[in-house]
Amino acid sequence: MTDNMSQILFYGAAVGLLLILEAAVWRGFKSSAKRRSDSASDALTLNRIVYRDELNELNADLACGRITQMQFESAVREVERRALEENATDDALSVTAPIWSDCASKAILLLLPILALSLYFLFANPSLNNYCGTPNAQQTEQYDASYAKTVQKYLKESPKDVRAWVSLSNYHASRQEPSKALEAMNKAFEYSPRGVASEPGHILQRALLMLDTHDPMQRGNAMKEIERALTIAPEDTHILEIGGSAAYTLGDYRTAVRYWSTLLELIGRESPRAAQILDAISDARNRESMSFGSMFIR
Repeated sequence: MTDNMSQILFYGAAVGLLLILEAAVWRGFKSSAKRRSDSASDALTLNRIVYRDELNELNADLACGRITQMQFESAVREVERRALEENATDDALSVTAPIWSDCASKAILLLLPILALSLYFLFANPSLNNYCGTPNAQQTEQYDASYAKTVQKYLKESPKDVRAWVSLSNYHASRQEPSKALEAMNKAFEYSPRGVASEPGHILQRALLMLDTHDPMQRGNAMKEIERALTIAPEDTHILEIGGSAAYTLGDYRTAVRYWSTLLELIGRESPRAAQILDAISDARNRESMSFGSMFIR
């Protein structure tokens, strides 16, 4: 299935769900208004029956002589007064309730698509926003001469496609273009803060691109990214090993020793790699001591 067809299906499904939701809300408000109207009508009918019974009882009392004509007329006026008040209240409820319901339903029906569009443009396509990818598999991608132009043209139409930005970054990295690769990876991080930007492998990948640019401003950022990756995956031996090498290259021997010592604890001293890691730790400690001593000599 092509990307354009996928987008058409995505938008079609979104519009369909909105229409179904709006129809359900509209039907719910209509049903609620009808129930209130029926309830008001039932109450009015019941009141009329009660008042009719009261008048019949008054007529019977007058005929039997239990009340005087003056009492009868006073009681009839009281019944008529109460009847008029309750009828006016029922009429007001039957008129105002549907108006309020109609306004509320129109407001909700108007806000639903606005809210849906706001959420979409805020978080983008969920399938792309949560994309994490597989950095190791991406290293084997094959590119032709027109690949970059094709991807850049596609990204003008779909600028939030995280997979395309990651792939473009890998392309530039394979051509030894770290600045362009870092720029593309930064776009992927921007559009996928809970996906690519929170995946330790991609965080390490971006840190190494920062180092490859040889920009002094990026060195500190690179080590911060490695620290962030280890905060998410503190026992990732690959990140510990590469992070130690990066720190060693930058002359941060204390950090290199810390990373490699943690790596050694995880793999065990019985590992075939243990001897190599011990040598690296010893070398980093010696260099740290020499750097510390040179400070006093100066």
